[in-house]
Amino acid sequence: MNVLKGMVSGIGGPGCAIIMGTIVLVVTSLIVPGGPFIDNVDQTEFPEAIEALADNANLTHVITLLGILGAILVSFGLFSFFGLSGDAGSTTHAWLRFGVVLNLFHYAIFILASGLRHFLLIVEDGGVGTGGENEAVSLGLHAAGIGLHFAFLTVSGVASMALGVGLARRFGSLNVYAAFCWLLVLAGVLGLVNVIVGEHFGDDLEVVALISNIGILIAAVCLIVIGYGVHTGQSELVADDS
Repeated sequence: MNVLKGMVSGIGGPGCAIIMGTIVLVVTSLIVPGGPFIDNVDQTEFPEAIEALADNANLTHVITLLGILGAILVSFGLFSFFGLSGDAGSTTHAWLRFGVVLNLFHYAIFILASGLRHFLLIVEDGGVGTGGENEAVSLGLHAAGIGLHFAFLTVSGVASMALGVGLARRFGSLNVYAAFCWLLVLAGVLGLVNVIVGEHFGDDLEVVALISNIGILIAAVCLIVIGYGVHTGQSELVADDS
């Protein structure tokens, strides 16, 4: 009951949304078919990855829908940072606003990629043409989804850096919440460098994916801690009129 009351309060709502949305995103990324725990396959082998999704179509649909809802929850929580006070002309204010906008944008990319996955399953189930045409459409959709995922990873790195800097600089001294804000910055740097090096200089996308997952997991832990700070009313993380 207390949790439900907290969810609808000015402070608790955004904080709980960040925590729950982040947990949902982490869990769904782990149990998506073709991922680390269910019918694990090399995601660079497109036909095998598509087969893993199609063989677990019902689970894939549920996981995809939950992931979209998780992204919406986190977006709602992060949007509350627009209400944080500060000098509109300051660098900190600019970093924070830019970080919030960029995070909303990168979750939009994630939702688009999830929509492609939904349609891929429709093609695999009923098809839009002959067998060969369906296979070509499925490969095209999956390839487009991978492309969007790379865009998501790139934007995610910059978004984590900007949001982390914008929040961390609001703290007058280092505490647990400030430390996790700076850790969010480092997670963003790791993710961005990994994508740039992996795309242009690396030849093993599995290693790129592994490092990206580690960076995303670190960022997720940071968001959960920050969300808890919002939920408990940490002054640097909540608006003055909450």
